[in-house]
Amino acid sequence: MTIWDDGDEVTIGIGEITHSHFNPYDDSLTSDQIAEQVTEEVSEFLQDLFEDRILLWKSLNGRSGGWQVLGRGDDSPRGDNLTYLWSGPVKNPDNHRAG
Repeated sequence: MTIWDDGDEVTIGIGEITHSHFNPYDDSLTSDQIAEQVTEEVSEFLQDLFEDRILLWKSLNGRSGGWQVLGRGDDSPRGDNLTYLWSGPVKNPDNHRAG
């Protein structure tokens, strides 16, 4: 995992699986309010990630990826994707393990 402080946002990269940007994208907020909101969002994301409540995915060709919080709607990623939890790979298409 790599975490970048980009000034007005934080970017978290998780290996070659995916990355995500954390920023409220709200021009009405002050710098302090943005920092507080970004810090809260990143802390929540990391807690969920480390407790295996975030399903990470990437396409078989590696060109796209993403994540979703488990238990908040449909827990299955679309299409044939490689899927992971922080603790390790999840069973993937054609009964292969991610790796």
